[in-house]
Amino acid sequence: MKFLPAEFHQHNGILQMTNLAREEFHVMGSDAQLVVLSIGLALRDIEAVHFHEDGEVYPEDVPEWVKTSPYEIGTMERLLNTWAHQLDVTEEQEVEESQNETPGHVDVKGKGKAKETRRAGKRKAKTSDGSETKDTAAQ
Repeated sequence: MKFLPAEFHQHNGILQMTNLAREEFHVMGSDAQLVVLSIGLALRDIEAVHFHEDGEVYPEDVPEWVKTSPYEIGTMERLLNTWAHQLDVTEEQEVEESQNETPGHVDVKGKGKAKETRRAGKRKAKTSDGSETKDTAAQ
């Protein structure tokens, strides 16, 4: 089955989901994964109805209970806002992450290595045959 059961699409179904979203995930153990997946499925069910164009035919696999679901966009927003407290990041964590990684968390090959491996002092120009010229300022 691609969608949540009809029981969820009754008014008390979303209340149960919201209550689960309030619980601390770090103490739930493996049940936390089930809650997160269930929240995602609930959002997908609500999205299937509310981002459907007027006159557009529903895909064959969308059950009638999803099409007539009482949940609205505001329901999605409340569920996401309730769940958001699980995702709170302290300012200290953000600062620590920004100091440890490059912007966008991308490992840029060679970034900053030229400064680390460069010899100290002025660079000398090379002649066309590849030999270095003498630094006349140092004489």
